[in-house]
Amino acid sequence: EPYKVSEILKAIKAPFAKQAFDVCPMLKNRCKVERANGSVVFQFWPPGGGYDLNVYSEAKASSFISYCHNNPVRRGLCESAENWRWSSALAYSDHECPWPVVLRPG
Repeated sequence: EPYKVSEILKAIKAPFAKQAFDVCPMLKNRCKVERANGSVVFQFWPPGGGYDLNVYSEAKASSFISYCHNNPVRRGLCESAENWRWSSALAYSDHECPWPVVLRPG
């Protein structure tokens, strides 16, 4: 196996988590996990390796985008997806977004 998916994911996720904690320090408290041995870690990503998601229709893509937009809401970081500063939910709800978002590629 020329590439290990776990190593690729770690290379992407670790720097992203560090940057997220640097930009938004309040996240650290919400991601604090005390291990059985008493050590404390800040776990930005949920445990596990994730899973593949095949997006095979516009409805599936829309459902996945909505799910992603609502992650900070489920985590208790904001009241609605549009209130999350880094979300593209603004563009999907016909509001001005601070960066360009391609709503329907192709």
